[in-house]
Amino acid sequence: MADIDDALAIVRLGGDRGSQVFVRMAKEFYLKTGTSGLASWVHEAFRELPQAEQEALVCVGLEAMIREMTGQTKRETPH
Repeated sequence: MADIDDALAIVRLGGDRGSQVFVRMAKEFYLKTGTSGLASWVHEAFRELPQAEQEALVCVGLEAMIREMTGQTKRETPH
């Protein structure tokens, strides 16, 4: 698939654009094929991201989950 190959090429470059393409493709796979499609994309594409972008995306995901669990709507600075 040319679209996936093109997306992976951008993902490999990293930066904001690489992360945005990774998330956009994740959304497309999820909307078309559900959790299994999302899992397949993450399995293949996450390792293609540079380490800094991998860490940033994991942190964003964890922050969103923690906010949902605690009912926070924004990041609160610890005292």
